[in-house]
Amino acid sequence: MRKSLSYTFHAGVLVIIFAAIVLIVYLIALNHNTLWDLTKARENTLDPKTIGILDSLDFDVEIKVFEKEGQEQKNARNLLELYVIKSKHITFETIDPDVQPGLAEQCGVERYGQAVIYGKGRSQRIEQITEESTTSALLKLLRDKKKVVYFVTGHGEKGLDDDQKQGLSGLRDALMANNYMVKSCFLIREPSVPADADLVILAGPRKELFPEEQGMLSIYLEQGGRMFVALEPEHDAGMRNFLEKWGIEIDSDIIIDTFSRILGGDYTCPVVNMYGDVKGLRGFGYTTFYPTARSLRIVDDRSIGLNVEWLVRTSDQSWSEHDLKKFFELGEATFDGPDIQGPLNIALLARKKIKEEIYSQIMVFGDADFITNNFLMVSGNKDLVMNCMNMLLGEDSLIVIAPKSLQQTPFILTPSQGMLVFWVPIVGLPMLIIIIAVLRFWLRRKA
Repeated sequence: MRKSLSYTFHAGVLVIIFAAIVLIVYLIALNHNTLWDLTKARENTLDPKTIGILDSLDFDVEIKVFEKEGQEQKNARNLLELYVIKSKHITFETIDPDVQPGLAEQCGVERYGQAVIYGKGRSQRIEQITEESTTSALLKLLRDKKKVVYFVTGHGEKGLDDDQKQGLSGLRDALMANNYMVKSCFLIREPSVPADADLVILAGPRKELFPEEQGMLSIYLEQGGRMFVALEPEHDAGMRNFLEKWGIEIDSDIIIDTFSRILGGDYTCPVVNMYGDVKGLRGFGYTTFYPTARSLRIVDDRSIGLNVEWLVRTSDQSWSEHDLKKFFELGEATFDGPDIQGPLNIALLARKKIKEEIYSQIMVFGDADFITNNFLMVSGNKDLVMNCMNMLLGEDSLIVIAPKSLQQTPFILTPSQGMLVFWVPIVGLPMLIIIIAVLRFWLRRKA
């Protein structure tokens, strides 16, 4: 009896210890979510920029996704579960608006796929749950102040509110979608660059800037300002000397790219897939197009503390055509005389340290057409432009996150492998089992 009680006691202790271990493992797993992504394209891994934003969250965020039952709702759930794993501040629910139309109306939802993100007493509505849109919305909730982008006017620049082919309404909308405030600035009427300017854009001016305007821009940059300049061939807007002080020389040429003819385009529209090793463009893999572009050079003799890097560069099949009169009047271009063989710089970035952690930055492109409505959505142009804008504004986390494409790799067997797959599991293993069974039956009969 005593022995039976001892066994029962020890068994009970072991059960309690086992239960305690299971409970501890459960609590650890509950508070330490871990995910192993074994997919080839890393479909179940968030972008490092997203992870950085999730790590910085210090308030609770609730996401309501309005989507009818089906694959789209499942895809949204799968993505948001990755957010929940990375941040304890994220919660979400998927709602069928047909089942709860009152809630959908209350949240201002008008169509399937929209989502509303709540946090910090504010809300952001997005059109579709993707990593890019969700992360951008979270960043907007994190911000307490919108950054302001000014477009300089008065020199024949591209129209900010122009929705025609040569206008910039598409770029304006893209900036506003990233929660930037966009304004125009008639600089000659101002005593200085507006104090709230986080970025000043000079987009394709046709006439020269007045010395007073250039002086304002110089003061703005020397105080830690940031500029984005896009200049067309034959129109330097009187900025040549201004830019040389920042280590950037604009050439009086037009880039001819024979590679663009191979792709069915115009040889005056360089096709680019070479990008500089800077934070905002690292890993950028889209092709971009630059209709009628001029080349830029880095000035060797520049001031100490000024760093100039190339951002966009043409192929070695391009050259810098300097006989512009012959080209524009006769439409002919031949590589000769002062022409320079590619690769050529289309975009440069100059950075100058003003004081601790404060840098002046000026980014110059030898083309302005690529940011217009006509070309902004061509291939990777918009992605590049927004990456550059976000980089200048110090918003690297708002850099475009490309959607991951599911890669389906077919598993194709050779004839010999096919025969092996057939004979081993279909014929071999059943025959082996039958032989073992017969042998065992025979041995038993013999015994």
